[in-house]
Formats: sequence, structure tokens, C-alpha cells
Amino acid sequence: MPTTSDVPAIPVAVACEIADVSRQVRDKWIKRKLVLGTTAGSCSLQQLLDLAAFAEMVGCVGFEEARLAWPQVGEACRARWNGDRLDVVVDLQLKHAVLACDDSELAAAVRHGRTTRTVDLRPRLTIVTEAFERVVLLLRATC
Repeated sequence: MPTTSDVPAIPVAVACEIADVSRQVRDKWIKRKLVLGTTAGSCSLQQLLDLAAFAEMVGCVGFEEARLAWPQVGEACRARWNGDRLDVVVDLQLKHAVLACDDSELAAAVRHGRTTRTVDLRPRLTIVTEAFERVVLLLRATC
């Protein structure tokens, strides 16, 4: 079983740059328990993905909607992220969010006819994962 020190991590400043989120905003989101992580230390891939996904939600639906939606779908996103399709459908009228990982789930989430916004997390999370892996390799090569 891997120990905490076996889990790859990168400096927080680099993680913030990859996620395109300032350190101050990241720390504020962590203190408000909106994303995983600690304000000190380094950043694991899971913490970086959580930060990037929430930032994508904020960019697509706004902070207030993301703040309400992310607690509803964040855990499922963390569990189901494997590089495949990952859409968050936010019902703007009911302030409700669901995760859709295929066409049938997406259709079910928008069938009601209310105003929704769909956030495709896959592109950003793919880029973030690849960047994290490159930084980890670079850090290992320099140690």
C-alpha cells in the first residue's frame, strides 16, 4: 500500500498555474471547503483535478451556480474521472446539478425542458492531467 510520500505531488504555485487559478483564489476555495487540498504544502493530482474542475464550472456557469452545483456532483466526478466523457448539467432554475457520462444520461438530464447549462470537464481535466504528469517527470529527473 503506498504511503502519503509515495503519492506524486507538485508545488502549489505550479498547480495554480496549470489550473489557471491564482493562489489566493485557490486558498479561499479550500478554506470554504469548495475544493480538496490544504493551503500549505504541495498538490496531488486529485487536488489539482478538483481545483481545475471547479474553476471550469465557475468559468462556464458563474461562481454562485458552481458553488451550489459542485457539492452535488464533485464526489461523483472524482470517482468517475478516467479520461472519458464527463459532463455536468446544471439546472439553472432548480439550482441542481447532475453528472452525465454518456448520451443517455445527458438526455435524461436535459429532457425536462428547463434552462440548463452543460459543462464538459473532459478537455480541461485531460490537459491538467497531462501537465501534472510532465511536471512530476521533470521533478523526478532533477532530484
